[in-house]
Amino acid sequence: MLNRFLPENPLFRLLLINGLIGTAVAILLVAGLMITDAHRIGTLIINSENPALPIIVLTLGLVITFGSVAMGMAIMSLPLETDDEGTSNSGGHRDRVNALPSHPALRPITVPATRQRQIR
Repeated sequence: MLNRFLPENPLFRLLLINGLIGTAVAILLVAGLMITDAHRIGTLIINSENPALPIIVLTLGLVITFGSVAMGMAIMSLPLETDDEGTSNSGGHRDRVNALPSHPALRPITVPATRQRQIR
């Protein structure tokens, strides 16, 4: 029954599900902050002139943050695509050809001495 509301594309489905998970975490965090009155933030919000506005702003900020984190973690945890031969097709991996040695030898450098200035 839930499948008819989800997109057919597996990537969009992955992003939507993880975005909803991040949204749920954000709403639970705002509810937890209000219930526990952590650092008196609940009292401050309730005693404000319009308490709905700070709750909406806090919730939307946390929804954007936690939704983005959840979607980013889902994307980063996807497995790499591989060829039929088992080699990776993903970019970003370069073969190091003619690379510098990892620990080059130290060489002394001559520095000509200069006359020191006198501070007056």
